[in-house]
Amino acid sequence: MGNLYSSRPRLIVGEWMFGGMIPALMPNGPQWQAAHKLIAPLFAGHSVKAYNEVEDLESARIVYELLGKRWHSSYFRTYASGIAKLLTYGQRDGPDEAALVDALIYESLGAVSIDKVLVDLYPYMNYLPAVFAKSKITARKYRKRVMDLWSMRTKHAIERSDVWSWTQVVHNNKPESMSWEQFIFIIFELEAAATITTSHFLNVFVATALENPDCIKRAQSELDVAVGYDNFPNFSDRDQLPYLNAFILEITRHSTMVPVAFPHAAMKEGEYMGYRIPTDAMLMSNQWLLNMDESTYNNPEDFRPERWIEHPNLPLPSLFGFGRRKCPAARMAKDSIFIAMARILWAFDIKQSRQEKPVSPTDTHSLLYIPQTENVIFEVRSAKHQEVVERRWLDSDKDERHLLNKLSQYMWNIYSTGKAIKSLPQKVRVDPHISTEELYDVLAQMSGLSIYRLRITKKSDGTLVPRSKKTTIDEAGVKDMDVVTVKDLGPQISWRAVFIAEYIGSVFIPGLFLFQLRPYLYSNYDTIPEPRNFQLLLCALLTIHFVKREYESIFVHRFSNATMPARKIVLNSGYYCVMSGNMAYWTFRPDATPSNPVLLCAGLVLFAFGELANLNTHFVLRDLRRPGTSERGVPCGFGFGVVTCPNYLFEIIAWVGIWFVSGLSWSILIFIIIGSLQMAIWAKKKEHRYRKEFGDKYKIKRFVMLPGIH
Repeated sequence: MGNLYSSRPRLIVGEWMFGGMIPALMPNGPQWQAAHKLIAPLFAGHSVKAYNEVEDLESARIVYELLGKRWHSSYFRTYASGIAKLLTYGQRDGPDEAALVDALIYESLGAVSIDKVLVDLYPYMNYLPAVFAKSKITARKYRKRVMDLWSMRTKHAIERSDVWSWTQVVHNNKPESMSWEQFIFIIFELEAAATITTSHFLNVFVATALENPDCIKRAQSELDVAVGYDNFPNFSDRDQLPYLNAFILEITRHSTMVPVAFPHAAMKEGEYMGYRIPTDAMLMSNQWLLNMDESTYNNPEDFRPERWIEHPNLPLPSLFGFGRRKCPAARMAKDSIFIAMARILWAFDIKQSRQEKPVSPTDTHSLLYIPQTENVIFEVRSAKHQEVVERRWLDSDKDERHLLNKLSQYMWNIYSTGKAIKSLPQKVRVDPHISTEELYDVLAQMSGLSIYRLRITKKSDGTLVPRSKKTTIDEAGVKDMDVVTVKDLGPQISWRAVFIAEYIGSVFIPGLFLFQLRPYLYSNYDTIPEPRNFQLLLCALLTIHFVKREYESIFVHRFSNATMPARKIVLNSGYYCVMSGNMAYWTFRPDATPSNPVLLCAGLVLFAFGELANLNTHFVLRDLRRPGTSERGVPCGFGFGVVTCPNYLFEIIAWVGIWFVSGLSWSILIFIIIGSLQMAIWAKKKEHRYRKEFGDKYKIKRFVMLPGIH
């Protein structure tokens, strides 16, 4: 469904202004995917967290500059654009250039402004000569101004080797086939996206603060308790500020900044809730209506941050789009908004100027809700607050080059082995301090493949780069300018699915062989009598065993995220199906001999004991690892004092019980021998792993599976 509606409609004014090359307006296709793969790694989790230092500096700057000055909405624009310019180019613009850049960025909203919609409603206007279409002339002039200014700034950022920037990262990773103009508009979008949403949201915050002073007081009280009066709010305080987080969510919902979400388009015909959606149909989400839905939000017209604390499972309001076209910089924008709001509320009381007319919360522009907030006073809360603000700013590390170079990344040459990965770049820059699991995630986004399909090795010695949350790239021994190889392992399947598929056939084979297929399997017999009691019992035991294995696979075992090639599922499940069929065929024959009563009773006791003890061991092993973690405790409990793997021991005991009930059938004995040999290998490896993993905490076992034998 997400893929079906993840395209964009044709916006003619947008084509005039950007030549169809700005990613936000592109339809879903190879060109957009190429741009998205360049942009997405810049906003992966590790990258966004690294940008906090830039946001820390800029938010300290804006709070300091608010001291003793009459506030203007341009302050928030300066804050947001300061972050955007530092990250995009590695430096700030001069005052004159900054004003021109900001003007062009905000002029880009004209591509979706109300007064430009006519040409999209009446596409024939696109074919009018420019002399009769003033908007076309204006748009083309705008495009040239953007290209001229951004080309100059971008070339300068590329040429600077002494400071890191988004521009350098994108330039180094872009495919050779990408045009200069398309590259420029990617850089333009990066800067614009990092500027517009944050500055507009903070203006909405000011308007909301004036309308809801009681909520502001409660947020400030929470900050005073969590942060104190001698400290400046930091990102580390976020989890201790539930009301402030709820306040931000309620602003997003109540003061819907984008009342009608940016349009999507259907890539092919579909149906939704009984409605036929034609190919290329424009789809627009009424975000304001969703945010004011009384069936979802009680008394939606009321501004109540408490609703998010009282009902934490409420659907989150969307500010950054939907699905695959959601703004990739959403997490970074949320961080920028949080730290600015936290520090402003901690330091200032926000008041309305008495001499001026009240702030209008309803003035709008374009398709965005942008209140006019020019008549506001930021009054420092106390002399102590002012002292902390001044000290924090004066003590800040203002060496922007040093700050950005801390984000500097390793450059690697990438080669794909085996089946060619066409979309994989030849070079990639990565932060050496990220985990190797995040590295896999970055290359997965670039290649468009699942993270589980990739295998990364060092070309120099063929060493595998493990996928681990705990191991950094540096610790894995991969250095700057190294060459790594990436292999597509093909379609993968989770281990849970592997286990379920392995046993599903064996669940049904005994019953099928004993009943439905009996006349066909034994057609060479003169007479085929009804199944005997011991055969019915044996069928029940086999079925119970494999049903238990399915139950454990679904509800008991905790599998890691590791996978195996999907093609191997045929081999694994085929083994169990063949062995189950072999056992069923020979034990269910019309002339099969029943077991003697002693063996039968002993077999039932062994089966019951083995299955229950095995199940208990699996519960013990499951509880050694908490959900969502990979850390295990030292195995202990029934059976672990005797052997390393009591689950294997009890498995063998249960199968010996089945063998006894079968009357010592050779087919079941063969299955026991093959299974025991394989489990012995696994048990030996597990003993070595326990010794390595737990060290002195682990009591070394003399026998790994069978007491006195192995």
